[in-house]
Amino acid sequence: MAGPGVRAGVSTLSVRKFETHQGLETAFARILIVEDERLIARDLTRLLEKNGYQIAAVAGSGKEALKLAGNLEPDLVLMDIVLEGDMDGITAASVIRQEQDVPVIFLSAHFDQETLERAKAAGSFGYILKPIRERELYISIEMALYKHSMEHTLRESRQRQEALDQLFENFNEGILILDGDGTIQRANVGFEKLFQYSREEVQGKVIDDLIIPDGHSSRFGQIIRALSEKSLVSFETTRKRKNGELVEVSVLALPIRREGRIVSLYAIYRDISEQARLQRAMLRTQRLDSIGLLAGGLAHDFNNILAAVQGNISLAKERCAENEAACRLLVRAEQAAVRAGDLTGQLLSFSKGEDPGKRPVQLGSVLNETLQLALSGSEVTGRLEVAPDLWPVSGDEGQFSQLFNNLVINARQAMPRGGVVTITARNRAVMDEQASISELKAGQYVQVLVCDNGPGMDEETMGRIFDPYFTTKSQGSGLGLASVHFIVRRYHGTITVDSRPGNGTCFTLYLPASRLPEGQPDMADMDILPGVGRILVMDDEQALQELLSEVLETLGYRAECVGTGDEAVSRYREAMEQGNRFDGVILDLTVLGGTGGREAVAELLRIDPDVRAIVSSGYLQDPAMKDYAAYGFSGRIAKPYRIDELSRVLAGSLSGIPREGP
Repeated sequence: MAGPGVRAGVSTLSVRKFETHQGLETAFARILIVEDERLIARDLTRLLEKNGYQIAAVAGSGKEALKLAGNLEPDLVLMDIVLEGDMDGITAASVIRQEQDVPVIFLSAHFDQETLERAKAAGSFGYILKPIRERELYISIEMALYKHSMEHTLRESRQRQEALDQLFENFNEGILILDGDGTIQRANVGFEKLFQYSREEVQGKVIDDLIIPDGHSSRFGQIIRALSEKSLVSFETTRKRKNGELVEVSVLALPIRREGRIVSLYAIYRDISEQARLQRAMLRTQRLDSIGLLAGGLAHDFNNILAAVQGNISLAKERCAENEAACRLLVRAEQAAVRAGDLTGQLLSFSKGEDPGKRPVQLGSVLNETLQLALSGSEVTGRLEVAPDLWPVSGDEGQFSQLFNNLVINARQAMPRGGVVTITARNRAVMDEQASISELKAGQYVQVLVCDNGPGMDEETMGRIFDPYFTTKSQGSGLGLASVHFIVRRYHGTITVDSRPGNGTCFTLYLPASRLPEGQPDMADMDILPGVGRILVMDDEQALQELLSEVLETLGYRAECVGTGDEAVSRYREAMEQGNRFDGVILDLTVLGGTGGREAVAELLRIDPDVRAIVSSGYLQDPAMKDYAAYGFSGRIAKPYRIDELSRVLAGSLSGIPREGP
């Protein structure tokens, strides 16, 4: 029975089998449960049966326990101390021990000194405090049955003693028998395997002198004090093998008592290194999941801000034709905003482990922008040589920008006093005989060389430059070139490095070439496309509403803005009823606290199957952005976007030709 104010309970057990010493038969222990609280008794019954134990019976009083124990002859009794009636659990246990020699484990919500003394006198085989913990219950049953079996062995025959010795020796976990001072009396084979000491080496030695790592304190005194009131002490810690290697272990300490006094104890060691590694990996995964959620929220807000910045820059460019210097500055600002948007997308794809998608990318403009931005403000100059007929490559433009940006920054940092970075890009065909040597499949590739005239590297450094966290720079993280290698391999390319001390460094990349689909123009080379018509804009950011209105009017459209999907559906329905239908709709995919674009377009299609809706979002990995047509959209545009991108998507969608912006 649980004490006042205490909620007692049990937890899941593990399967426990007992084998005869001949190893020919297997029997399950039969347990008598003596517990007057039905809920606890029922939980114990269910869990013990589930894990292979047989329940001889359940008793609710001391007198009933005596009767059932005499009739059923159980292997073990789990005895609650406080029971209904005039006989408590300790009295009942004393009779059972005297008449039937059955091991008894006491259960109670608390043990005071008087109760402990009475329980010892009754010949207890263990004490378990409620609420009951899984491992304590399992080990207490195991050791009680083991100790009881050992008592019989000592009384009955030497053959039984040898069988118990074999059980001790063959136990998978490391076991020591220690005296009260921590001196090793006996060790099993499991201890030898775990700690790499032979039994002869440890016999008579103090355990703390052998396996306590430097800087760790002994817990032996605490264990002895705790075992004076408990039948089991368990904890996890780090211990040291003979060769100095550290191992994470679970430790169980069980006392061996004689006339109520602890004369020695069992120390059981289990290697939990793999379990601990998996737990740490799980925690890392959980942290990455949390980072992914955080990245998603940040990307949404950041892309909205970038969309406003980039849109205003695009408008300013259109209105500064007479000021060439200002236009150049705006172009640079726009390029930086585009790269910032790319980095946001990369954060999302890397944190979620997703492929950012592939499309034909012209590397010439990427390399040109990279050289300008990465070398800006430094004493390093850049040279770019791109073949006029350079093939496009297949991948994500943002990741290619990150790749070459890291390579150029690496070269810039290697030449703090100035130098030259030369990038050469040209077409290369890899034949079958070359493929076996280069690790590339036969086919067409774009070869890019990024070379500098810096101090170069020795062979040892070259062998480690792609290792994560390896860096020769005091301010570096070592992630730049590791990221480069990751991106190249992701797109089935190769990267090699050639360098010598004093002769500079040259990285050579091969990236699979791609082709634009037949009949599809390179949209990046097209100008702004003006248009006419009424456009309904749904976005929860007021700044973006104002910006899009101005941008659309600049393109020749008339715009009307709302903040949620519900408002967009309502306004679209109202316009149709008035005979003044919208020519197109731009829907933000995610609206905080409201109906987003995915739900809104489904309702709009019910109202008007011919609706021309464009989905807009910074969440590039969302299924509605990846496969917008499947959700009923006629186009997509990723935030942040430029005027020319928006004009092309609108022109294509309103004409019935699906278009997607970067």
